[in-house]
Amino acid sequence: MSAAHDLDHLDLDHLDLLARQVDALLAEAEDVDHAAPVAACPGWDVGALLEHVGGTYRWASAMVRSGSTTRARWRDVVPAPGPDPRTWLRDSADDVLGALRASDPLAPAWTFGPGPTAGFWRRRLLHETAVHTADVALSAGRTPSTPLAVARDGVAEHLLVVPLNPGVAARAAASAPAAPLHLLVEEVERPSLPDGPVPDGPVPDGPAPDARPGGRWLVRWDADGSTVVGTGAGAGGDVTDGAAPADVVVRGRAVDLLLALWRRGDDVVVEGDADAWRRWSAAHAL
Repeated sequence: MSAAHDLDHLDLDHLDLLARQVDALLAEAEDVDHAAPVAACPGWDVGALLEHVGGTYRWASAMVRSGSTTRARWRDVVPAPGPDPRTWLRDSADDVLGALRASDPLAPAWTFGPGPTAGFWRRRLLHETAVHTADVALSAGRTPSTPLAVARDGVAEHLLVVPLNPGVAARAAASAPAAPLHLLVEEVERPSLPDGPVPDGPVPDGPAPDARPGGRWLVRWDADGSTVVGTGAGAGGDVTDGAAPADVVVRGRAVDLLLALWRRGDDVVVEGDADAWRRWSAAHAL
């Protein structure tokens, strides 16, 4: 992966967006039964989800504060959650936000991404929180309202950074096709079907007046894993990998692409080898 493919996220204030997304998760969970099941996380209810997110905050906070590039063991740094999952989440969020605000983004910290630095966790926790906010919304029968900028950056993170997770990388390499497969992920305001636009009403999350054109990412999947080999903005952006055409194209709004990548929804249009998309998606689940 070329670093040039992943520079747009530097324009975002991930720390501010993380703080806002924590508030959104707490608000989403306020009127939801904590015993309600979470479809995307078998065996979890909403309360367990909130406890997990809070624990992830404590785990990341410990690694940021330690300044060590060694992965901390969860059981060594995450205390037992309190009786109220929302209070636990709020306190844990305050802990990690404090740690991140006090740290230099370039300070050492364990990560699975490029460069073992504390700044990694600003972005990773933002999208961890955004996806689980969507989980709570879906468990309550509501449509996720992920902000456009967060959803678009979340798509980029999933395609560019998540494949670097050691477990994902090993699974992707082990299940790679015999010949390289090319996946084109394309953000569009409204996905198109052969007989016209999807008639699902207004687009709730955009476009914002200052929004950039939709992103396009070309991914090559082979025995070395997944690599983004081209990016572009807007329809027609140059995302070619030599002469290789895309074997499968996945198109949708940013929020729908994000949910599809995280296996939370299928409100996207898939053209070409749909089975290849399903296999790629399964291999790259975090």
